[in-house]
Amino acid sequence: MFGRRWLTKLPAHDPESVERALDRVNAGPGSLEAGTVREALAASEVVAASLGRPSAQLPPEAHALVERCGGELRKLRDKARSALQRIGGVPEPTFDARDVYDEPDGAVEQADADARRWRTEMDLLSLRLSGD
Repeated sequence: MFGRRWLTKLPAHDPESVERALDRVNAGPGSLEAGTVREALAASEVVAASLGRPSAQLPPEAHALVERCGGELRKLRDKARSALQRIGGVPEPTFDARDVYDEPDGAVEQADADARRWRTEMDLLSLRLSGD
């Protein structure tokens, strides 16, 4: 999962941190840093959860935020989709996938060895953000 550490630090009462993470990616032209990408993808996961399509790996802290602020988070759907489009459009060599995956269970090595995982995760997140 993208940005798991960031997700575990989310305050259960403040959807603004999710919006700020999305805004940093959507802010305009320029290169994207791995940390910015990681947080925006994690924020998009929170928005997807607010739409009733959570990742099975979403931590309890993120679920708590969705429970308390689901209505506000659902309004960020377009921002999350825009961020995902911008991130997806970045040529893969622009940033190292090892900097985006931050799980201690070997995902770092897998990301380096298998670029398809990145595409699969992006596609699944996109699906969770689409539709009504």
